[in-house]
Amino acid sequence: MQKHAARRLHYDFRLEVDGVLKSWPIPNGPSYTHGEKRLAVMTEDHPLDYATFEGVIPKGAYGGGQVIVWDAGIYAPEDRNGRPCFDRERAEALVRKGIEQGKLTVFVHGRKLHGGWTLVHTRDKNWLFLKKDDAFADGHDVLAEDASVLSGLTIEDLKSGRVPDPAARQPLLLEPAHLPGARRGPIPRTLSPMLPSVAERPFSNPNWLFEPKLDGYRVIATLANGEVHLTSRRGLDCSAEYCASSPIETRSWTARSLPSTSRDTRRFSCCRTGAASHGRTWCTTRSTCCFETATTCAACRSSDAKHC
Repeated sequence: MQKHAARRLHYDFRLEVDGVLKSWPIPNGPSYTHGEKRLAVMTEDHPLDYATFEGVIPKGAYGGGQVIVWDAGIYAPEDRNGRPCFDRERAEALVRKGIEQGKLTVFVHGRKLHGGWTLVHTRDKNWLFLKKDDAFADGHDVLAEDASVLSGLTIEDLKSGRVPDPAARQPLLLEPAHLPGARRGPIPRTLSPMLPSVAERPFSNPNWLFEPKLDGYRVIATLANGEVHLTSRRGLDCSAEYCASSPIETRSWTARSLPSTSRDTRRFSCCRTGAASHGRTWCTTRSTCCFETATTCAACRSSDAKHC
């Protein structure tokens, strides 16, 4: 999003799609208040390199005035289930469809704008820009953050004759390693994963993701120097306690419960700690260890079992 002091100050909301920038100038800027309507006027597509433009457009030229990159980040359009779509091909198709049908919701992860925002077509080139009712809709005055995310300059700085310094320019999409003073450090020895919370009844909400609560152990998987390590939420290394051939370590797990479908969790605990040393068998059908060394699971009679 660029802040543009042309004939009238406005904020240009731009989305990259199909190799161009779809653009909506918003005269009053975005609002973090849910339900507050902000006019957005759709204009012609802009080339991608315009996304990083900062400076002064000469007076008399189209859009003459001062321009800064007020915010930058990534976005994902909402799919039909109310979830962000991160597949580029599908995402661009969703944006095209949303513009055609006159309603487009995107999830934004910028440095100033966060969460869900909806564009609704009213008539002609006029749209409404609305904040979705989510955890970020707190009503704070985001327009008070008036400096560029690339140069740190404001519109007033440009009016006073200051120009962006290319040497001090921040990248458009900020990586942690690019932050001032950032330095490489070791992976933390302990991390606190998100834990299940109790609710009175089941509910559906596009701002939430759900997973089954299975019996098992909450672990955190870290990948460093090509090696995967599993630690408990108390910081204990439990990598050696699981079979290298099990389906658990071949998948990309971060903070999950290593599942056991056995109803007797004490039996699973016994298997888990002793399977490797006693030659027991991991059953990929039941996701639990068997007490036999044969390739058939004693519990479900499946032949889909592997030795630890």
